Amino acid sequence: GRVLQGKEVSNLEHELSELFNLKYVATVNSGTDALIYAIKAQGLKPGFKVAVTSLSFVASASAIVNAGGVPVFIDIDNYYLSNCDMLLDLIEKREIDGIIAVHLFGQMMERDYLFSEAKKKNIFVIEDAAQCLGAERKGLMPGKYSDAVCLSFDPTKVIGAYGSGGAVLTNDEKINDAIKKYRY
Repeated sequence: GRVLQGKEVSNLEHELSELFNLKYVATVNSGTDALIYAIKAQGLKPGFKVAVTSLSFVASASAIVNAGGVPVFIDIDNYYLSNCDMLLDLIEKREIDGIIAVHLFGQMMERDYLFSEAKKKNIFVIEDAAQCLGAERKGLMPGKYSDAVCLSFDPTKVIGAYGSGGAVLTNDEKINDAIKKYRY
């Protein structure tokens, strides 16, 4: 008879934490909410700018708007992922406050150099891993270089839920605490 945050949810959060090797996992209503909450957890004032690919489900950009930001659209490379050269240019010029790194079709963006450059400029990075649950690049799953990883359990994703569902994974306790407040 338990409806919210039961044993099954706790088990899922624990298993995701082990799979991704990240300390904290908070399940939420949807992948869209995961993105919105992860952005809001950054604590920025309205009008902040976040780079996001122009080729993604609408939630990748609408989450930025919903959280009070402005999407800065990035063109794609030959693998349908954000063009890293364009992102590096925005990072170097400090024209963005954050990045939503969307991994598509089981493929992951190049992350190590790009994300380390973003960190040097105090630019947050959130990985939208809705389409790459279980994927690795250079032996690493999402989350090694970012502030948070967002998952979707929409029935069209790798692992689906009845209706919808999502999760935010992070090593940052403050982000995790914020996500848990937002989900209620």
